[in-house]
Amino acid sequence: MTADAFTFQQFTSPGDVTSQLRYALAECWVEVTNAGGAAGFPFPLSMPPR
Repeated sequence: MTADAFTFQQFTSPGDVTSQLRYALAECWVEVTNAGGAAGFPFPLSMPPR
């Protein structure tokens, strides 16, 4: 892994986030929660269809 493998970006407005990124973040949140991680929900979640 190289130092440039990751980039970090801060969004300050909901309008700054694309719909694709919003969906990917929500999908990640669901996967972490369903795997037992502390992402915010105490029960299994599912993603709505696209």
